Amino acid sequence: MPRQGTPLPAPPVVAGGLEPYVPTSTMPWNRERVMHLLRRTGFGAPYSDVGSLLNRTPLEAINQIINNALNIPLPIAPSWATTGYPASTATQAEKDLYNTNARNWLYEYQNTWYKEMRGGALREKLTLFWSNHFVTAYGSYNTNGPLGYQYIDLLRRYALGNFSQLVREVGKLPAMLYYLNGRDNRKGAPNENYARELLELFTMGIGNYTQEDIVQTAKALTGWQVNTQTLSSFFNNTRFETGNKTIFGKTGAWGYDDVINLIFSERKIETARFVCRKLYQFFVYFIPNETIVAQLADQLITHNFEITPVLRSLFTSTHFFENAFIGAKYKSPVELTVGLFNEVGLPTFTEANYTSIVRTYLNRADQMLMSPPSVAGWPEYRSWISTNALTRRWDLLNILSLGTKTIPALPVKTFALNLPNVGDAYELAFEFANRIVSVPFPETEKTALGKKLLDGMPDYEWSINASTAESKLKNFLRYLVRLPEFQLC
Repeated sequence: MPRQGTPLPAPPVVAGGLEPYVPTSTMPWNRERVMHLLRRTGFGAPYSDVGSLLNRTPLEAINQIINNALNIPLPIAPSWATTGYPASTATQAEKDLYNTNARNWLYEYQNTWYKEMRGGALREKLTLFWSNHFVTAYGSYNTNGPLGYQYIDLLRRYALGNFSQLVREVGKLPAMLYYLNGRDNRKGAPNENYARELLELFTMGIGNYTQEDIVQTAKALTGWQVNTQTLSSFFNNTRFETGNKTIFGKTGAWGYDDVINLIFSERKIETARFVCRKLYQFFVYFIPNETIVAQLADQLITHNFEITPVLRSLFTSTHFFENAFIGAKYKSPVELTVGLFNEVGLPTFTEANYTSIVRTYLNRADQMLMSPPSVAGWPEYRSWISTNALTRRWDLLNILSLGTKTIPALPVKTFALNLPNVGDAYELAFEFANRIVSVPFPETEKTALGKKLLDGMPDYEWSINASTAESKLKNFLRYLVRLPEFQLC
């Protein structure tokens, strides 16, 4: 997202506010809205989930999604999660081996997280969100798997939890202490990097603090270092800047915890609006409705900065289900690929295949997990479909649709067999398209879609069991995923 203060166009004018969504004839609880809910709160709209939620009320469906996110067990930590650097007395060969292993562990964990997204829905969607809010990049901590795991694990555990506590914990993470030079911040030589981003990008945004607040905050944050053998942070009092500091007009011998307390007492409204604005942009629409943002911020303050009540209010609101927001966000490369896997089905992958997807193609598509391009995160919005980015998306989608020698194609025939009317090419194409494209096709497009699937074959010769059926389905999928509408969710 652009840094705070970047001008945006006006948001769509809609009537719905945060009052609970009640289905009407103009805003029915139908497949379109169920798929909208699933795609925004998770990755894609799996066939079975759509049917299940359609049989529930909107409130029941949303409560199920949130409760699942709250109750789903945390993934088991990898065997190497607590393996720290060798002691200083270790040989160079031992140190080199550790660095090689730690790098491979990091790549392995990228793949693991990618897999977790397929089943983690809202919790993993929020973990992705927080990784683009409290940004670090693995290159800053030497591509170390255990430190990367610590970082994602913290974001996951607090994904729907208390925002103020998350802010308190994330600044002491070794990954963050490396990334924004917190470990170099010491008495007599304060480093302002983390202090600046803490105020600008992590809590309150530009315009709500002064340069002197940054200077004084940096002094209050001195003293934190990293023990590389235990992979933990610790406070070194000899590096702490003692004496009074004045932050937001308040003077005291402030330290780390005091800074967090001051942010959430002296700038709580600004901070609440800042984080609710980003949540709104992520889950609803990139151009924020400031009235809704302010109301969500009031709720965040009322609930002592607990995230779950705010999300529950947003997802159950009429505003969230307005027609203007359905199919109105650009999919990120991660949403694009994980969503497609969830909707069409997952081919039989080996670890090497996953490495190709996660490390090679997502990198080409400009969304390398755990390594946004800057502290401001991935630009998102229209940057996902720039001229260069769009062609790279098409390359990735071609591979997933058609397959390669090493990467099997998506199981399109298996997917199609679960749809109704598989014997009618026009009905099948219409249903297929509306299952994976977020902007619904009208009935008037049915014939054109059927002809795309048939690709010159007479409709009376169509059979799902024909030798050419799978090839035609693959090409039809390739056609759909290149449509502008497919890039939306």
